[in-house]
Amino acid sequence: MAKEELKTRQDAVGTSFGVLIFLTGIGLLAFVFLLALGLFKDPGVLTAMATTPASATPAAEGGSGVTGALIGLGVKVVALFIMALSGSLVTSKGIHLYLASR
Repeated sequence: MAKEELKTRQDAVGTSFGVLIFLTGIGLLAFVFLLALGLFKDPGVLTAMATTPASATPAAEGGSGVTGALIGLGVKVVALFIMALSGSLVTSKGIHLYLASR
C-alpha cells in the first residue's frame, strides 16, 4: 500500500483575515492596558479621600465627595473589565479563524 500524503490547503484570504482580526484584538488589549495605566497613575481618588471630610456630602445627596470618587472609580474599573473581555474575545476569534483556514 502506498502512503497517503495529507495535503493541507491553506486559504490565503481566511489566513489574512484571521491574522488581521488577531492583531486588532491585540491592539484593543494594548489600548485597555494603556487606559488602566492612566487610571492607576491618576491620584484623583486618593486626593478626594484625603481632602474631603467624612461628613461633607452624604451618599443620598449625590455623593460628590469620597462616595462620588469611589463610584467613579468603580465605573472605570467595570468599563476596563468589559473592554478587556471584548479585546480577548476578538483575539480568540482571530486565532480560531486563522486555524480554520489552515
